[in-house]
Amino acid sequence: IAAGARRVTDTMFSAAARVLSEFSPALSDPDGALFPPLESVREISYRVALAVQVEAVRAGLTSLSLDALQRALNELVSRHEPFRTHFESIDGDLRQVISDHAEIALTLSDLSDLPHEEREQRATEVTRAEATSAFDLAHGPVIRAHLLRLDEQDYILLLTTHHIVSDAWSAGILFSELSELYNAFSE
Repeated sequence: IAAGARRVTDTMFSAAARVLSEFSPALSDPDGALFPPLESVREISYRVALAVQVEAVRAGLTSLSLDALQRALNELVSRHEPFRTHFESIDGDLRQVISDHAEIALTLSDLSDLPHEEREQRATEVTRAEATSAFDLAHGPVIRAHLLRLDEQDYILLLTTHHIVSDAWSAGILFSELSELYNAFSE
């Protein structure tokens, strides 16, 4: 994944980036509290949505291994407590609860059979839906993964986290670690 993960020239990725740029994450509360009430952190502005184009051939792979990607995502969640966290409101205070184990579902949308324009439109729709879908903070998970298959070699990986556990600054670290894990599991 590493070599092809950051290519931004494809128009579909650009469309995805335009959609994602509409949603700037911010975790603030008008009353100055560190964490606002649980009910209010379901707003769109509390999500960090990331899209990365993955080109299997450019990354030196014959194809993308969905099994290796799923295993890499689960290992990422296993390594980082924030991704295994859910939140409870106790007497009006937001409390963090960390699970011992959690897995992330990798949703796959195969758009490869669609004509180019329809594929681009559908990729934009899916990206927008991922970026705007609420998280259930009371139960988790607080991270989602959605893989859009554009053709046999090209994919867009959408990772969405709740801002309460992640921010845009850490995205590079997240993708770097995911890439290393993917490479390890695909050997």
